[in-house]
Amino acid sequence: MELSKAGILQELGVELLGTPLSAIDQAEDRDLFKQLMKELGEPIPESEIVTTVEEAISFANTIGYPVIVRPAFTLGGTGGGICTNEEALRDIVENGLKLSPVTQCLIERSIAGFKEIEYEVMRDAADNALVVCSMENFEPSRDTHWRFNRFLPDTNLIRC
Repeated sequence: MELSKAGILQELGVELLGTPLSAIDQAEDRDLFKQLMKELGEPIPESEIVTTVEEAISFANTIGYPVIVRPAFTLGGTGGGICTNEEALRDIVENGLKLSPVTQCLIERSIAGFKEIEYEVMRDAADNALVVCSMENFEPSRDTHWRFNRFLPDTNLIRC
C-alpha cells in the first residue's frame, strides 16, 4: 500500500493483478471495514478506534471486559491481544500505539467462546465456485487471540 500511495507503482508502470488496492485498503483500514459491514447489514462486535490509552480505558469501561486490542496496520496482529482488566489494557494499548504506523488501536468487545470457521473457496473466470476446504480455529489459550490450532476438515461441521 505504501508503494502505491507514494506513487511508485504508477511511476514504474506496475500493474497489480487480483484484488484492487481500494479493496485491500478497505479491508485493512479498521474504520473503513467497520463502515462497510454496517452498510451491508453484517453484525460486528462493538468497537472504537482509539489514539490514547485513556480513550481505550474509557471505551472498555463502557462495554465491559474482556476486550480485544488490534493495533492498526501491523502485520499478523502484532502488538494486539485480549485484555481482561485495565492493567493489561494499559500495557497492550501502550505497546500497540507504538507499533501502529498511524498510532491507532481498535478496541473491540471480545466474542470469546464463539467458533471461528473458515472456508477456502476457488472460483474460475466463469464464476463457478467450489469449497475446497473448511477449517475450525481452536484457541487452547485465552490469553491472546492469535494462538490457535487449526483442524482440517472442520469436525464440528462434518458429523456422521
